[in-house]
Amino acid sequence: DLVLMRVWRTEGGTTVGYQVEDIDTAGISALARTTAFPATALAHLIATGSVMRTGVRAMVDAVHASELLPELTDVGIEAAAF
Repeated sequence: DLVLMRVWRTEGGTTVGYQVEDIDTAGISALARTTAFPATALAHLIATGSVMRTGVRAMVDAVHASELLPELTDVGIEAAAF
């Protein structure tokens, strides 16, 4: 399978966009990879003290893409800015 994800965020008058393309790898579907790996990467950032935002939050409010995306390169998920 294939996942194509495009995300835009506007902050302070500036819009930034990222695109992720992912395919199934080693028997793990692209959908599973693009949901589970970011969740575990966020959990790792929280556990190591890299995320200091407190309270219950959606992932988008808990961590910026610039903090999360480097954590995903080891599993082969990379985003391109556009």
